Amino acid sequence: MTETQLFYSEDFYEMVAEFCKGQANPKRLKIIELLSSGEKSVGELSRALHIPQANLSQHLSYMKRAGVLRSRREGATVYYNLADGRIAEACRLIKQVVAERHGLKTG
Repeated sequence: MTETQLFYSEDFYEMVAEFCKGQANPKRLKIIELLSSGEKSVGELSRALHIPQANLSQHLSYMKRAGVLRSRREGATVYYNLADGRIAEACRLIKQVVAERHGLKTG
């Protein structure tokens, strides 16, 4: 199968759908938004999202396994960042479309 055939194959679209489905969670979308401005510690994310670290860790772990996030440890502190900046750009475009459909200003 050529690269072009794979790109248009049912299997490829299944992978894309699975990736999108995994991020289709308000907390995960907010995590992407927060990390779009740069690396944050688990504590910083927990405070910004107003959720317990145990709950947040489940989201972060899932997103890391999915290839959305990367992490690094510095002593006892774990920091996360986006594995690919295009993920933030894709979310930003989707947010603009949704905002415009609801008559909200973007920008």
